[in-house]
Amino acid sequence: MTTEDKIFLTSVFAVSLACFYLSFLIRHRTIVARKWFQVKGRIVESTIRSSPTSKGGRVYEPIIMYEFQFEGQRFRSSHWRLGNYTFGGESSAIEVTSRYPAGTLVTVYVNPSNPTMSLLETDNSSLSLVPIGFGLFFFAIFLLGIVVFCLKLHPN
Repeated sequence: MTTEDKIFLTSVFAVSLACFYLSFLIRHRTIVARKWFQVKGRIVESTIRSSPTSKGGRVYEPIIMYEFQFEGQRFRSSHWRLGNYTFGGESSAIEVTSRYPAGTLVTVYVNPSNPTMSLLETDNSSLSLVPIGFGLFFFAIFLLGIVVFCLKLHPN
């Protein structure tokens, strides 16, 4: 095995490990958030922000602003989910804003160590699976590289 082969295999393995670790962190943050204090809040704004993309399309972002009280203090936040991202464009943004019309009472998950960190949803979105997919892809390349190396050593 050449030095270049070793560097390549080590790099691909390291990238796959980094992807798996990122996936673990995302899942862990979600599990921890589920254990935060739950308080009542109210949606004060539910709109969609539309921005142009460099390729002539548009990006649609749901803006969910809510207020809540925690330990006698009033807070305002727009973090409806870890990452606050949607997938799919305008229809996904509409789906989110329709769940949270202005004036609606909601359950707010509040980080007791830092009440400025709060969420309305503690589930994993499908985008949280992306690092696992990349990790599996790079790990498959690593395994394929090992097989190719073994075939070079023992050509039969």
